[in-house]
Amino acid sequence: MTHKIHPRVQEALTDINSSRQEHVERGFWFLAEIIEQSLVTGNVACSAAAREVYLDDVSRREIQEAILAWIRQHPAHQYVGMAFFALGKFFDKQLAPVLREWLTHYVKVIDANLSPVGQILIGLDNIGERVFPDGSFSAIAHGKIFNDALTYLRRQ
Repeated sequence: MTHKIHPRVQEALTDINSSRQEHVERGFWFLAEIIEQSLVTGNVACSAAAREVYLDDVSRREIQEAILAWIRQHPAHQYVGMAFFALGKFFDKQLAPVLREWLTHYVKVIDANLSPVGQILIGLDNIGERVFPDGSFSAIAHGKIFNDALTYLRRQ
């Protein structure tokens, strides 16, 4: 017997695989809502549509697997952050290794691109483009989130 997934869940899973950006965003918002609703009983912040969906353990696993597959297929997509937002609604400690792996990936992507960005800015400044309003450049001012991610990964 095949497990039957709720039609609204199926619609959201179809949405995340759409070529239309607004459908992808809508799909992840709805998935996040129904996951949260299924784990936090009576969450009034969720939409009425989300409150009518009951997710059993099999459905939750199917959704989680679908989101992870989508992330693997679309790691640079505009809404990949929404996919991680929905995934985070599971509060599943077993996702920690996968989340660490993706955090490492995104930090490496950022890290690999910071050097040329900094050097390009310095080059522009050197030719009089006035890139730095106060006249100085700091190689360490890349933002708290990035530093938090690096600190976290170093502790692992």
